[in-house]
Amino acid sequence: MRKIIFAFLFVALLLFFAGCFSEKNSAQVGAQQKTGAQNATNITAEMQKCGKISDTTDASDCYARIAIQTNDANACKNAKPVSRAFCFAEFAKQKNDLNVCYNIPVQDNYSSDSAKDYCIVEMAIHRKDAELCGKAEAGDWKEICYNFVAINTSDTELCSRVNPELSKKLYNGCYPEIARQTSNITVCDNIQDDDFKAICKMMSSLN
Repeated sequence: MRKIIFAFLFVALLLFFAGCFSEKNSAQVGAQQKTGAQNATNITAEMQKCGKISDTTDASDCYARIAIQTNDANACKNAKPVSRAFCFAEFAKQKNDLNVCYNIPVQDNYSSDSAKDYCIVEMAIHRKDAELCGKAEAGDWKEICYNFVAINTSDTELCSRVNPELSKKLYNGCYPEIARQTSNITVCDNIQDDDFKAICKMMSSLN
């Protein structure tokens, strides 16, 4: 008889604890679903706020923050075409993921090549990696890239990669900035144009 009572109590306890675990698990699932729904509502509200910002750069920056927060670059699709590339570039830099640049969608007849190249240049500057500059193809993005990475790294060899036929100002403007940063007047010897060389020598003494 005692064995039967003991067995009954044992089963009852098992059922009790199983019920408690089930209720606890259901409560956790419910809380997670509620949190997920609340997060989605908050993101929607934030997106609406971004849409009301008149300045295109500020609006793009707003969408970029949401993209980074949600780990989803699709938020950048809501930015206006003129600043959409900026949003994707900010996301790419934050994630240190160059592939983001190659997956910027074409929208509103906005050039995907220009957006991609802008993003690549931003990544090259962010990483201080001149090899990425060679991946830029449209317009003079490659020259812009070499110029900025050269200045950020004080590497005059990169200045020489800027094609003076495509951008004389970038080519001749690269050396003076490095001369100013390093206070090294000999950097100016790389410049053929007398006017830019004079500017370079003057800038080398500014620091």
